[in-house]
Amino acid sequence: MIAVVAQGEVPASLGLRRDDSDDPADRFRLYEVAGVSHIDKAAYSQFPAVADQIAAVGATQGIPGWPLNITCEPPIPLTDQPALTYVYDVAFQHLFDWARKGAAPPKADRIQIKEDVAESVTKPTVALDEYGNGLGGVRTAYVDVPVASYFVTSPGPGTCAELGHKIVLDQSRLTTMYPNAKAYTSKVAQVTDRSVKGGWLTKSDGRKIESELNPVPAH
Repeated sequence: MIAVVAQGEVPASLGLRRDDSDDPADRFRLYEVAGVSHIDKAAYSQFPAVADQIAAVGATQGIPGWPLNITCEPPIPLTDQPALTYVYDVAFQHLFDWARKGAAPPKADRIQIKEDVAESVTKPTVALDEYGNGLGGVRTAYVDVPVASYFVTSPGPGTCAELGHKIVLDQSRLTTMYPNAKAYTSKVAQVTDRSVKGGWLTKSDGRKIESELNPVPAH
C-alpha cells in the first residue's frame, strides 16, 4: 500500500500516521505531498461542460471557471498546481513495480508539524518555510523553487476549507531570488531532475514541469 496525503490533509490525519514497512505481509509507504490542498482543479476536470449540462437538464452548476454553486470569500480561482497529480502518477508506478517486480519504492520524509497554541488550546499545524509552503514531505519544484505561496485552505462556505489557492510572491522578491529567467529555469531543471532520479516524479511528468516552469517570473 502507498498512501498519498495532501499537505492540507496532514493535521487531521496525524492519528493515522505510521512507519513505512518492507515486511512482506505489511508493505507500506506514506507520501505526504508539500504545497497541495485536499481538492484542486483536477478534481473537477471530468465535469461535463456548461453547455452540455444545460443541454442535458436545462440548467448548470456554477460557471465555466468555477464549477460550484457557491463561491469562497473572497472568490478564488481553482488551484491548477499539479503536484498532487504528479505524485499520484509516480505512486501508481511504484505500486505496480512493487507488486509485480518486488522493487521497493523510496521512503519519504514526513511533512513537519509544529504545535500552535490559541486560546489555551494546543493544535498541531504544518510548519511552513519563509515562503509559506510546507516543510518536509514529498517535494517538487513548485515548493523548492517557489514563485508563490500555496495555501491549502480558503475562507468561505462548503468545500472552501478544502480548496487551496496561491498568492504569487512580490516581484521584488522574485527578482532577488531569480535575477533572470535563466536562473529560474536552471533551478527548476535541477530540482526536477533530482526528483525524477529519486523516484518522486515520472520522467514524463518531469518533462511537463520543465516545459511549464510555473511560469517563468517576469522582470
